[in-house]
Amino acid sequence: MKYQLNVCKISNYLKIEFSGSWTRKNGIRITNEIEKNCNSTDCRYILFDIRKATNTEVSTMGDFFEAEYAASLFCGTHHKIALLLKKCDYEEASWFETVGRNRGLQIYRFTDEEDAIRWLR
Repeated sequence: MKYQLNVCKISNYLKIEFSGSWTRKNGIRITNEIEKNCNSTDCRYILFDIRKATNTEVSTMGDFFEAEYAASLFCGTHHKIALLLKKCDYEEASWFETVGRNRGLQIYRFTDEEDAIRWLR
């Protein structure tokens, strides 16, 4: 499935905008690309905007494995991830957030971009 990531460093954080179809396979690739961008820019704060994503309904186990994988890459590295969502996807993403946070990932869900940026600072 095709997708696009637009990455821009703003102040002390990376703004990463995702558009396209979200699948479990894409989720792992995207997580790896985010890590690569963080390493190349030496940036630990991430505003991950997935409001333009389509097909965001991943299975409960898919969310579990994606969150577990993200935590394995970003835990213990002082990364903070603000996940920016459409209001209709906010509740759906709670499981992903819970699994990640239970594994030490600093991640929170937001529907308001300004709230997300304030949390990152």
